[in-house]
Amino acid sequence: MTHDELIKHAKQWLLSAKQCNPVFTEKGSAKTGEMPDVIGWCSAGSIIVECKTSISDFRADKKKEFRINPRKGMGLFRFFFTTQILYNIIPKREWPEGWGRVVIDELTNRVSQVRCKWSKEWMFDKNAEIYFFCEIEFMKYRISEDKQKTINENKNYEKLIGKSRNEKFLFCQSS
Repeated sequence: MTHDELIKHAKQWLLSAKQCNPVFTEKGSAKTGEMPDVIGWCSAGSIIVECKTSISDFRADKKKEFRINPRKGMGLFRFFFTTQILYNIIPKREWPEGWGRVVIDELTNRVSQVRCKWSKEWMFDKNAEIYFFCEIEFMKYRISEDKQKTINENKNYEKLIGKSRNEKFLFCQSS
């Protein structure tokens, strides 16, 4: 299963099983540099999901600054999302404490959550999440602003086209 396929399944899992809304995929925070594969918000708080397709990718994740110091990262709840095969390969001692595991069977696409012990002292950077939301809203505003500009340009274009069509029509009538 590819990384992109895992991300699609993880997004669907957050939307349905965890009832998250909104859910974003591969959006990062300029403040922390963290870019979770999937992040969503539900009534219990924020959830990030890191999708892993290889043991080397899983091990590289541990070296990230916000993994070494979780207080710098996003996500009140954190999960790894991986295939059953990879889950069986990774030794239990290598799974970080406080992280949930979500496993997908590649043959059936059945998703199951592996229980984990949540850390009572789990801290995360709420400011990074607020900054993240501000970035998303700014992007939506910019897109909306650009879209409105395009719509206005199209309306002006349609007025010009309409005017020239009418002129053409009048010209044809007069001959």
